[in-house]
Amino acid sequence: MHTNALDCGAIRTALQALANVSLTGERHQQTIWVQFFPNEFLMLARIWSQDIVDPLCIIPDTCQDGNPVHLAELCGDPGLSLVSEIARTSLVVGFLEEWSRWLLSVICLEESHLPNLFAKLAVATAYDSKDVQMGFDEFSPDQAFLISIPVLSPCLVILGYTLTMLRDICAQDGARRLIGNTKDTTGTLSPHPPSIIRKAINQGQHQGNADSKQWKQCPYKGFRRDTVVVTSNCLYRTRSMQDEIRCKDGVILLMQQEWGIWTVRNLFEGNTENQQAVAELELQRTINILEIAKLGLRVEMDQKTGRPKLVNST
Repeated sequence: MHTNALDCGAIRTALQALANVSLTGERHQQTIWVQFFPNEFLMLARIWSQDIVDPLCIIPDTCQDGNPVHLAELCGDPGLSLVSEIARTSLVVGFLEEWSRWLLSVICLEESHLPNLFAKLAVATAYDSKDVQMGFDEFSPDQAFLISIPVLSPCLVILGYTLTMLRDICAQDGARRLIGNTKDTTGTLSPHPPSIIRKAINQGQHQGNADSKQWKQCPYKGFRRDTVVVTSNCLYRTRSMQDEIRCKDGVILLMQQEWGIWTVRNLFEGNTENQQAVAELELQRTINILEIAKLGLRVEMDQKTGRPKLVNST
């Protein structure tokens, strides 16, 4: 809902005054709650204005603090409808202060009502027509905003946070290794081998001695890291997972990851079959890359030792 700047300024002033009154004690908080919750608050939350949404969030947050009755109502259906409208408005207009984030954190984290609020936001606001009910395999921008400021499509935001939650779930066993705090310092990440290997493969394709498989682009920055982290936590002392990776020819792929030290450790610990599979690896061929060629060298296979060696290209 749109309103002119003059009206927004007047409403903001009134909300700031009301917020100050709510800070004066329980009696005033009760009066405000009875008069404004939920309908008047809901009407104000639907006004698309930064000037309004920020001070508006102060009032219900102050009224619920230390009041279990108000908190229960805020976490009930009418209250979650109000909070969902605040989230939608914040998505449209943004926010200058932190009150919107603070109120959302109270509902979603302190009171663990993230699933309920997330479900309410399944109806995406269509700003030029009626609201649109999302399909069962879709996520609305409002849902993505609830857990992160959307920088990609909603589905990719949800994917990233799902992998983060899976990482932590897989690490809940006290013996598991939580390796998910590794910083991503390699730029845009994708589910394919490191850059030096990619260069060799690409050059090998031009030379005709590498397969023609094209590597897919990553869905978002950090995707490969997140996937490796979840895999590593699942592998820790889990024989069935270790065996499945080997059976699906994933051992070499995991060994190629730049941040996969813990993954490799968890993959081989107590699994002689995986250790043997690596011990029996043989070099199939060599690929000369441009950096080596510039030095006047090339890579050849030593027929006696079966190992690669550098020789002069002339």
